[in-house]
Amino acid sequence: MGHAYSFLGMVRLSNGVKLLKLRNPWGKGEWTGDWGDKSAKWTPELKREAGWKDQDDGVFFMTYPDFRDNFDAISIARYH
Repeated sequence: MGHAYSFLGMVRLSNGVKLLKLRNPWGKGEWTGDWGDKSAKWTPELKREAGWKDQDDGVFFMTYPDFRDNFDAISIARYH
C-alpha cells in the first residue's frame, strides 16, 4: 500500500503469454503469484526468452490481469 514500483518493460513469450516486467525499487520483495521467480509456470526456454534471473533483486514478472488486480494507480514520469 502506498509503494511505487518501476515498469521495466513487457515480454511476449513463445507460448503466447504477455508479461510485464516490474521492479521493487527497494531491491527486495517480489511478486509470488503466477510468473513470480518461484512459479512452476517457468520452463528453462521461457526463462531464456524473458531474461529471467533467480535473484532477490526486486525484479519480477506478472501478467496484466494480475497487475490490474493488485495495483490501483499508474503514474508516468517523462524522462528526457
